[in-house]
Amino acid sequence: MSISASEYSDLVITITSSYDAVLFDRGTGATRYAGFWNPKSQGLLRPLGSVGVESYDDINGNRRPYPDLGRAKEPVSFWRPVPPKGYISLGDIAHKGWNEPDVYRIWCLRDDLAVRGSHAPRRFWDTSKSKAKEMSVWEVQPILHSSRVTGQDSSSKIAFALGNFCNVEGYSPPDASLANVVVLPVESLINTK
Repeated sequence: MSISASEYSDLVITITSSYDAVLFDRGTGATRYAGFWNPKSQGLLRPLGSVGVESYDDINGNRRPYPDLGRAKEPVSFWRPVPPKGYISLGDIAHKGWNEPDVYRIWCLRDDLAVRGSHAPRRFWDTSKSKAKEMSVWEVQPILHSSRVTGQDSSSKIAFALGNFCNVEGYSPPDASLANVVVLPVESLINTK
């Protein structure tokens, strides 16, 4: 597979359309529809988190529907990465099984390459009306009134959402400190070859 990557300041970014399905909640009894996906690694580049969508659609663009993973016998768990000092997590990980996911599958981001975001105003998925423990999932997004931020060095920056999410026990929003988004200097976006 040919990788087309762009370097922005100290961050190398590539766009992917290649994901592994983790869970479709069909058959769980939950009142909202959702699918959870893990971006596939590309070369030396690693995903920064799992992706959640309010749909059963195949985000790979395939027409054939995936199997109904909501009724699968294999359990699915959600994990929150614990970043090393100087790094942050951009969201939680959807993982097949109860065992801890491989720490090299999803990477954390250097904290100077991110800013505080927010959680969407409403949860996009929860376990209400299912027999599962109360849990909800909230999309992480840039702060709506300002996707353009000014850094401490007075340079303009733009914050980006990646489709990441945070889950929490219950139905109230997660702690705001868990909502982090990628931030890039505007100059690096303009001067990209």
